[in-house]
Amino acid sequence: MSGRYGRVLTVVATVGSGLATGVFFAFSTFVMTALDSLPDRQGLMAMQEINDAAPTPWFVVPWIGTAAVCAVLIVIAPVAVDLAGSGVPR
Repeated sequence: MSGRYGRVLTVVATVGSGLATGVFFAFSTFVMTALDSLPDRQGLMAMQEINDAAPTPWFVVPWIGTAAVCAVLIVIAPVAVDLAGSGVPR
């Protein structure tokens, strides 16, 4: 795989990871705080609604896609280190 593809995949993985981090940060800070302020039964029902609504292509594709891109980068990284111009001293 050429260096250009590796760079593009790295940018895609970085942006995807940042988006996932933002979603999880937002959920853990203000969504969970809001759920905690509800009575137990209402909080449970609200969380079940969130769980039903969350698995949409807008959420799942970037989330799983980022993991897939990271897996590809893990596989190609050892090969890329051996390429000329990688910046890794020999």
